[in-house]
Amino acid sequence: MSEPRVVTRTPIHLIRQNYQALQDLLGQYQELGSEDVDAKRELFARVQESLRIHSRMEEAAFYRRVAEMKEKTARERVGVALQEHRMAEALIAALSRATPRENRFDAIMRLLSSHIGRLQEQDEIYIIPLAAKLPRAKQESLLREMEEIRERLQKEKAST
Repeated sequence: MSEPRVVTRTPIHLIRQNYQALQDLLGQYQELGSEDVDAKRELFARVQESLRIHSRMEEAAFYRRVAEMKEKTARERVGVALQEHRMAEALIAALSRATPRENRFDAIMRLLSSHIGRLQEQDEIYIIPLAAKLPRAKQESLLREMEEIRERLQKEKAST
């Protein structure tokens, strides 16, 4: 009988979990009908908050640490990822100006869903392989930093 595998939690796991949560929320949204206005509003609020936390963790910690690496392409790849985040923010802003009753709301949500899929794919191809090269101690401190950011943002949201 083989020994049970111990899975070490890493910043990469946290990023992937965040993307999966976002994809789950966006999938739930796509299942709603045009008459489900309140449910659409609720899911949009959850997507918005989830994306806000995810982006802040990536930008303030994950991407910053990758950009600091001596890898030749690290800064360039992080720069592209940050521009993709700005596009996601623009889509969220457009959704904030629309209402779930409008056809354009659904269209923008589809664009956001597609964009988040592209963000995830780009992170998997370009950023995560670089982050995986970080020494274990740096990954552990990065994970703690990301979790602290998430907890602080969740507390801020709860207090508003």
